[in-house]
Amino acid sequence: MTPDKCTECDQWERRGAKFCMNCGRKLDDDSYHSDKTYDTVALLCSLFVAIICVVTVVYAILNINALITSLDGYTVSMLGLFYVGGTAREIYMVLIVIADIAVIVYALYTHIAAVRKNNNHDIVRHSGFGAASVVICMVIAFSTTYSLFSLVTGLTIDSSWIDEYTNMQLTFMFMNAGFSEEIQYRVFLIGVPMVLLALLHNMDKRSWQYLFGGFGMTKTALILMLISSLFFGLAHYNGWGAVKVPMTIVVGFAFAYLYVQYGLYACVIAHIANDCLTILTYAGLDALFVIIFFSMIIIGAIAIAMWISNLKMNAGTVRTLEWFPGKIDKNLREQWKR
Repeated sequence: MTPDKCTECDQWERRGAKFCMNCGRKLDDDSYHSDKTYDTVALLCSLFVAIICVVTVVYAILNINALITSLDGYTVSMLGLFYVGGTAREIYMVLIVIADIAVIVYALYTHIAAVRKNNNHDIVRHSGFGAASVVICMVIAFSTTYSLFSLVTGLTIDSSWIDEYTNMQLTFMFMNAGFSEEIQYRVFLIGVPMVLLALLHNMDKRSWQYLFGGFGMTKTALILMLISSLFFGLAHYNGWGAVKVPMTIVVGFAFAYLYVQYGLYACVIAHIANDCLTILTYAGLDALFVIIFFSMIIIGAIAIAMWISNLKMNAGTVRTLEWFPGKIDKNLREQWKR
């Protein structure tokens, strides 16, 4: 039996959401019952992503000195804005590790708190961490299928550049990408335009909160998602080749969806899990890597099939979206709260 509407249910329903992002109530369907298949999928996805995140954090902390010194003599891109070397690079590397750890701790804490506080699958499986976990399993299933298809057709993705770096160097590059690329392609290309449009449209003093995502889907946000995903895909041409671009555009759109619907931390978690899965092998957990990798492919394929089965309904939801949301009437913490 679904709970009564909260004060924000109507607002999220107007934005095209299927669930209220405040109370977790299923919208526009009072006869809703928990989908046990999807509940199981969400639970397993969350478990696998939690393992990847925890191993990444532990591995980075235990090897922090080697991580920092691994790029001696190199310059690194700071949020895609400029390159830094020497002491500035070391400080930036430490800050990136701290930022990744902070995002992971926050996401896990809020997700576990929701599980302990509410025996409500609507809230638990649609938390930022839960959504990111399901999406990244879908991404891995899609990416693997795409790569295999490319291989069969003779259009291989060029990953030869990876051999030029050590495991420690790659660890930082993966952790850096999870945070910095989300700032570049989600905050700069979606959040900043939304802030400016909100200022013009609503004259709202809280418009800055759009930078951090979680403001809900609108037609304007959808257009910006498509633009940011295109740039995200094209940015992977150098190093990976043209074959990688279409796949990365789709992956970028998935990350953009998480940013808009759940907040910056959700898309960062998904990006970290996607890039840092390989760190399990660096930590000597090869068997665990194989189990998690293939399990995520299978579970992700199931989630994709379930999404496709609702494709017509999803398309109908897009047509009813508002062009722009109303004023933000809550603080950032409440905006991200599920």
